This record gives sequence, structure tokens and C-alpha cells, in this order.
Amino acid sequence: MFKDVTTGAANDLQTASEIARALVKEYGMSKKLGPVTFGETVTLGPFMQEGGSQPYSDAVAAEIDREVSLLIGQANKTAERILRQRRTMLAKLARILIEKETIEREEFDKIVGKSSGKHNTRV
Repeated sequence: MFKDVTTGAANDLQTASEIARALVKEYGMSKKLGPVTFGETVTLGPFMQEGGSQPYSDAVAAEIDREVSLLIGQANKTAERILRQRRTMLAKLARILIEKETIEREEFDKIVGKSSGKHNTRV
């Protein structure tokens, strides 16, 4: 957003990729692959290569990769849209943080338009 890439972004991308892969492989949340789970790599005795083999075909593995990439791409577009919509507020926060380095919760809530003490705790 501000053309300044930090090391935190790499960790965020790794975490997002792990979540997307879990959504596809473990929770069956892929429109293309359907409500199916794909187990972890298994070893089937001494004749298998080191590291075992995946319990699905290379074609399915490629489809899993495409679905993960699609989820990450959609999440990225959503994040960019939200950042564009809130650019003015983000710029204000950035200016304040450059000056102060930290801000208290009440000041943050005031900047982003939340009333103090009225946080929605519904799940």
C-alpha cells in the first residue's frame, strides 16, 4: 500500500498459503475438487523413495496447487480492495505511528471510528 515491503509480509504469505492449503486438502473447501480431503504423504514400506508418496495422483496435486493459488489470489484482491477503501485512515495511522511509534487502544479506536468500550464480542 505504501510501497514499503517488510519481512512480516513473507511470514504473512507463508501463513496464508498454509491456511489455503489446509482449506483445500483437509477441510474439503474447494469448489473444483469438492468436499474431499487429501491426506498427508505416506510411506508404504521399504520400496518407496525417501519421504514416501502422496496418496493422490500428480494431476490431483497440480489441481490442489491451482486451488490454493486461486484462494490466495482472491484473498489478495479482497485485501487490496479493503486497503484502497481505507487509504485515508491508513495514511493517518502511518503518520501518527511515524511520530510516536506506538499508540494506545483508545486512540487507535478513535482514529478508525470505533467508540471506546463498545467492542463486538459476538462469535
